[in-house]
Amino acid sequence: MKNVLDQLTQTSIQFLLKEPYYGHFFTSLLRQVTEYVPTLAVSAVGNSVVLSVNPQFWSQGLSNPDHRLGVVKHEILHLVFGHVFRGRNFANTRIFNIAADLVVNQYVASNQLPAGAVLISSFSSIKMERDQTVDYYYNKLIELTETANFCVSPETSSDGNAIDSRISDNSLDSFSGEEPKENRDTNDKSIQNLESFLELQHPAQDRHDSWDQIYNASGADRALMEAQVDQAIIQSIEKTAIKDRGLLPAFLNRRLNDFQQSLKPKVNWRRVVRIFAESSSRTYLKNTLKRPSKRYGTTPGTKVRRRQKFMVAVDTSGSVNQDELQTFFSEIYHLWRWGAEIQVVECDAEIGQIWQYSGQLPSMVTGGGGTNFTPPIEYANKDYHPDAIFYFTDGHAPAPSQLSRSSILWVISSPGINLEESAFLPGRKIKLS
Repeated sequence: MKNVLDQLTQTSIQFLLKEPYYGHFFTSLLRQVTEYVPTLAVSAVGNSVVLSVNPQFWSQGLSNPDHRLGVVKHEILHLVFGHVFRGRNFANTRIFNIAADLVVNQYVASNQLPAGAVLISSFSSIKMERDQTVDYYYNKLIELTETANFCVSPETSSDGNAIDSRISDNSLDSFSGEEPKENRDTNDKSIQNLESFLELQHPAQDRHDSWDQIYNASGADRALMEAQVDQAIIQSIEKTAIKDRGLLPAFLNRRLNDFQQSLKPKVNWRRVVRIFAESSSRTYLKNTLKRPSKRYGTTPGTKVRRRQKFMVAVDTSGSVNQDELQTFFSEIYHLWRWGAEIQVVECDAEIGQIWQYSGQLPSMVTGGGGTNFTPPIEYANKDYHPDAIFYFTDGHAPAPSQLSRSSILWVISSPGINLEESAFLPGRKIKLS
């Protein structure tokens, strides 16, 4: 096991030297060497996304160093494109797995791809454009199954509602040859390849089995995993020099740029922190080489700095969905980056967890009940005494029964109440768009 971990570290170094973006992402990714996966795959451990590596597969199945780079890059790209979270939304997961591989394998060099990889050229009888989304390739493959007269049957979702399926997992027995061959063009190489890729033992399916752990996780755990991946994507972008970003394919670069824009804070936290800092009475001294001591004329001198002590209350009631929670923690991260000391208070009808924010997400989020704005304000008044309070909520609750002794800013989620409806909340209000 130690030998495999050492080799994974060596692979990470190779990425940093040759393809820095992947190197930075790989460095941030949790890894485990385990025999519970047959090959190498992304899986979930608790509420964390982990790269699980089978030691025998790594040592024997990936003895070629180029293939090791390619397979790891393949899994990283599935995370970058969000495939590990999206499969549960498609009627047929096996078709989705192939479509997802068609997306990512376009951005892995041919010498890095092991034999049998899913490629656009594998489906030469149908026209597939490059640089398209997983939805595009999924629909193209569904069209191919219709052309090949594969068995079509409806499928229902976990909540019992019918989904547009056109082909279901339960009908995959027809791929084994039970469908009358006179109804299909058995000489069509694209159809033959599709049948092969749909086999459960094929790597296109085998490596994606562990995604079920992510699909079946609770909503809160999935939100935390998505936030973990989002943070890895952004941090990898920030650590990668602009000249090294140019090494990435143009389509992938555009995807990363769009993603970076989408995660920009919706609030100008720098301005907000500056406003609240004016009312903060807590200061500390910092040595500085730029300013000589006025008393002694020597360096280093001292500089008076203000320290902001903020309390962030997060509404974790049942009316706040996972997307809203994810947005809340994204905004809290940007607030923290401007140098504020932040204590997070989770609250639905009563206070749940209280913890010091350090740029990382909590292992779990408590709540799911009703909403009461009063407990966090009472806690701030009696115990924490912050310079300001930021209350992230959808606004669906009565006004707090106690006034805050600290300045308070109500940050209302996009699906939450309108600003016109929020007049009952004491203090300033902003709404996330």
